[in-house]
Amino acid sequence: MWRERGLLLRKVVHDGERYLSTPSGIVSKHCPGLDPAGLLAGADIVKDSRTVTAGINGKYFIKRYNRKSFWNTLKRFFLSPRSLRCLAGALKLEEAGILTPQVLYADDSFLVTESLEGDTEELFLCFRREWTMDFVPTMAKMHEEGVFHGDLSLRNIYRTKEGRFGLIDLDGIVLYSGKVPLGRRIGEAARLISSYCLLSRIADAEGTLESFLTTYEEAGGPVLPREKVMKKVLDYIRTTDMSWLEEYLAGKGKH
Repeated sequence: MWRERGLLLRKVVHDGERYLSTPSGIVSKHCPGLDPAGLLAGADIVKDSRTVTAGINGKYFIKRYNRKSFWNTLKRFFLSPRSLRCLAGALKLEEAGILTPQVLYADDSFLVTESLEGDTEELFLCFRREWTMDFVPTMAKMHEEGVFHGDLSLRNIYRTKEGRFGLIDLDGIVLYSGKVPLGRRIGEAARLISSYCLLSRIADAEGTLESFLTTYEEAGGPVLPREKVMKKVLDYIRTTDMSWLEEYLAGKGKH
């Protein structure tokens, strides 16, 4: 996993034609003078938590990874910076033919990508749940190509006007030189199914699960054990905080 990620980063920096390695970080050749701190200072903030501050400034989406405690800093000390892991994940998704906003800048603290064009409610599956089953073959392909997203909820999946699916929020991405292991697939499938059930307020989780997994298997994925997936689906449903959606809709004047 770590070797694969390192190879991807070396490939894009040393062999690719799109990025430069600078003392501050890795930057796209199209915007060599990018100032992530300045962009964030002038951005519309969309998230400001203990660990992450994120905002949109024109065509840029900027994320700063905050280290506000000793234990958080210590925990991250032995890991590659999340921004660089996101870059490696974006490259791997591109190789697999799956969309994600282009990474423009990555260093120890900042990640800058292209912002998505269009209305959020016209793009993301959390507002267009009727597209969810159409996405399942993309999930199967992603797993076969060795990509585990890590937070595959409907709020992190979008669809373009051309009908292609894409992913955002790659902070939890894990890359494999081969296929994604079965245990990881079980968790990812359960995350997606529980997200769909919660947002759609579906009581028949078993019927929904069967439809999802049948589609997944028909798209080339392995057979996933129903009981194990259902157990994780129920765990996610019990523990997921949906207040973010209520807050968003309230801000839009919708109830």
